[in-house]
Amino acid sequence: MADKREFDDMRMTFPDPKKVVCKDCAYRDKTTVTYKGKTEEVGITRCTCLKYIHSKPLGILFRGESCELYKKDGS
Repeated sequence: MADKREFDDMRMTFPDPKKVVCKDCAYRDKTTVTYKGKTEEVGITRCTCLKYIHSKPLGILFRGESCELYKKDGS
């Protein structure tokens, strides 16, 4: 009989909502979540928006790169 398999802890990386350029883009996903009285903008860290319907480049989400489709909200 085979030995029991052991697995490493699962690790995940998420975009930082304070660093991603999408935080004030007119095309961002404006979804918010309220939990225990605190509202968070979760849409800005998603991989899609009104311009990137399939997937944003990883550089925009994780490396703070600028977006050629960015348009400041309200302009």
